[in-house]
Amino acid sequence: MNLIFFRRILAAFLLLAGSLSVFSQGAKTSDAELVVSRCWSFVTEEPASRLLATDSGIFIGSENARVDALMLDGSRLWSSELGGSIVSNMIATDNRILVVTTASSAEAGRSDSLLRGLSTETGITNLSIPVPNSDRYFLAADNGMIILVSRNGKVIGLDRTGAIKWKREVAEGFVAEPFFSPGKVMIATTAKQIFTIDLANGEIESMRRSASEITAVAKTPTGEAIAGDGRGNLTVLNGAEKPFWKFKSGGEISRIFVNGSQVIAASHDNFVYQLRMRNGDVEWKKRLGGRVQQMAIINGKYVLTASFDEKSAILTDILTGKVVGQIPFAENETISAPPSYAQGSLTILTDRAVHQHSISGCPGTKESGRASIP
Repeated sequence: MNLIFFRRILAAFLLLAGSLSVFSQGAKTSDAELVVSRCWSFVTEEPASRLLATDSGIFIGSENARVDALMLDGSRLWSSELGGSIVSNMIATDNRILVVTTASSAEAGRSDSLLRGLSTETGITNLSIPVPNSDRYFLAADNGMIILVSRNGKVIGLDRTGAIKWKREVAEGFVAEPFFSPGKVMIATTAKQIFTIDLANGEIESMRRSASEITAVAKTPTGEAIAGDGRGNLTVLNGAEKPFWKFKSGGEISRIFVNGSQVIAASHDNFVYQLRMRNGDVEWKKRLGGRVQQMAIINGKYVLTASFDEKSAILTDILTGKVVGQIPFAENETISAPPSYAQGSLTILTDRAVHQHSISGCPGTKESGRASIP
């Protein structure tokens, strides 16, 4: 038997067995406890930090520009070496995966960034477009358009063939992650400004100013900007001199999520807060064992958080703020990308492996049919 193959099988078995032993103990969390089942694990050959889960497959990106594609049952479909390093998230459009890579040219003394398209079936590159060089890109698909936001202040709209439809340069640089919503993107700049850009034509729709350096940004359902800053403030800016409302936490705001009529924010004071959208009142707050490392909203019902100092991911009920589920990791294993939830399955990427979990029971097992996320 191939030694590498044997090691992968052994590592996967140990990782899965260690985690399942924790699940079988069924540590009590609340009366509404969820039963989280691990369906499969795929041990990665090198650390990865990009994850994309779709209806047709799961895609993993490493920093040195390797992309692995898995089938929905966790078996490998293909692997592609792109060269350079991956500097963006991955998105799916039509039958391809899009990602931005950057490679340094020692002879030319420069770095070159490329938007790459990979066939979802084979991993073969079928699109390669030079884009302005940057060490960080954010990608999104919107109404048939491909949107690129670079850390150095450029926003580009392309059609599905890769032809540039419009360009916009807003500032010398952006901070925090842009907030994408249908037809819009909200971007915070190094000059303490927040721009909303129309993705159909690249026009600037509005601009808001923040009193402090921005660390996170989001948008309310009615279009106001929500800004988090390094002083722990969470502020709703509506264009007037006085903010609509302001909430003060005990540390830098690192993440903001909008969930219906609630704002959910993570702070470096080791708390996650849920606030009322209309006035900023605290509905609940949850203390973690350390600063949030990754965070996601699961089906609009639960908040999944993983902190730097805890060996598990926690599921918190959005309505009550109570812990209702826990997903343990192996010793020295850490989550490395935002989790993905689709069709009842929760996919988590760590520095060791990809794990798929289910709250409704894994397909093809006797656990199927258990109470699922409503």
